Amino acid sequence: MKVSVAKSSGSVVQMNIAADDDEFSKAMNQAYRRVVKEFNIPGFRKGKAPRHIVERMLGRDALVEEAGMGIMDELYRRALEQEGLTPVSEPEVNVLEPEPIAFQVVVQVYPEITLGDYKSIRVEPREVNLEVGAVDETVDRLRKNAAEWVDLPKPRKPADGDQVTIDMTVYDGDEIFQEPAEDMPWVLGEAGMFEALEEAIKTMDVGDATELTLAFEEDDETVAPEVRGTTLRYEMTLKGIKERDLPELDAEFAGKIGGLESIDELRSEIRKDLLREKATEARTDVLNEIVNAMAEASEVDVPVAMVDAEIDSQVTQMSSRLAQSGMDLETFLEISKQTEAEFRNEMRPDAERRVRNSLVMQQITEAESLSITPADIEEEISRLTGGMENSERMRSIYESDYFRERLLSEVQDRKLTDRIIEIATDGRGALAGEAADLLAEDAEAQAVAADSGVIEVSGEEEDQSAPISAEAHEAGEVEESEAVSETEVAVAEISDDLEQKAVEEDENEKTESA
Repeated sequence: MKVSVAKSSGSVVQMNIAADDDEFSKAMNQAYRRVVKEFNIPGFRKGKAPRHIVERMLGRDALVEEAGMGIMDELYRRALEQEGLTPVSEPEVNVLEPEPIAFQVVVQVYPEITLGDYKSIRVEPREVNLEVGAVDETVDRLRKNAAEWVDLPKPRKPADGDQVTIDMTVYDGDEIFQEPAEDMPWVLGEAGMFEALEEAIKTMDVGDATELTLAFEEDDETVAPEVRGTTLRYEMTLKGIKERDLPELDAEFAGKIGGLESIDELRSEIRKDLLREKATEARTDVLNEIVNAMAEASEVDVPVAMVDAEIDSQVTQMSSRLAQSGMDLETFLEISKQTEAEFRNEMRPDAERRVRNSLVMQQITEAESLSITPADIEEEISRLTGGMENSERMRSIYESDYFRERLLSEVQDRKLTDRIIEIATDGRGALAGEAADLLAEDAEAQAVAADSGVIEVSGEEEDQSAPISAEAHEAGEVEESEAVSETEVAVAEISDDLEQKAVEEDENEKTESA
């Protein structure tokens, strides 16, 4: 086999591949053996006709073509291996000579990556402290969310913070613009209603009706695309007003919101949780700054095919998110007044950056010898399952090939991010200030828990335990810490399913026995 390679931009290679005479002679013999089994030739049993008879009956060109088709794939694979190339796109093939077969392949390949001096990249740790009043603001939101809506002690006009109930019909000219709303509750100042509508409602008494016309500019990006450039008439009737009856800040409130015994404990946990959230956000910012800087310092000719694949992935994810809200991609594009091609083109710069960053990070992983061994995975499984009541069942789930592969990826990512943060901050870590002190305390608590056989979710500089999450601040609920990985959540769900199944089987056995 003879191979010549020419490289061009975009990690595109052009390979000219030609079979040797001996290779093609063997390919012709193999082609003959395949073809002779497929045809009935008068005077011979099927599969027994001599080669020269087959060539005369079918034509030598047909046998040559069959031989070429039969050997091209093997020659292509061997050429890739010989040149150390990994294709990332479908090849474009053009036959140059039929005998012996010679052909040209144009294909995009995994790019050559030349790392810059990534070890010279420096970033400053982020100072993360909590703003004065942040805890008070969260407590106030929790009180509002836990409050009950009650009737007004005496009639008055609506004010910010009140819940109003209205009927509303919106017209575009004489046509109804959207489905009329009846008995629709709105919290003034908090529900995102147009300011002009809210101000009109504040002048009304219960039972009053009013009409208001609003004109929207074509380039008004503060409103939905379908509203831009329209003049809409709003007809509203105020049907009711309620105000909040805020709960007392006492032990009962602390227990209801966070399962705690006092307001002081609640405020302390909120403070820690807010700091952890700010720490996670700041650490992500530091990490992105480091990754972008290291990638920009490196040389990578990113293949278009890899960028296209990343865009495909992002479009698929967005379609899934839209489906959860009851919308499909086509409808979204119509509202956005974009074609899918325009939408994908808009995503391309970020997609190319993500691919470039990923390629450089993979190369740094190799340069830093950050390989993960089976022992590392066993250690991670032990860490995740140690101290659990159902540790054996959880271990059996984690040890499946699927979850071991997911853990390998997560441990690899953690080791890489820890290492590049160590490099870029001279070992100081991504954070400074109150958040850094809190996470140091968390790490110490985790170490004590590990020594005592009680293992919780861990991860340096990550949220360790969040009794009240950022989302729960709004909903007034206790939620799981973001430090829990997707793998851990998936394993927990499987474990719960198995436990539920066991309970059901036990109940069925008892029923049958009875």
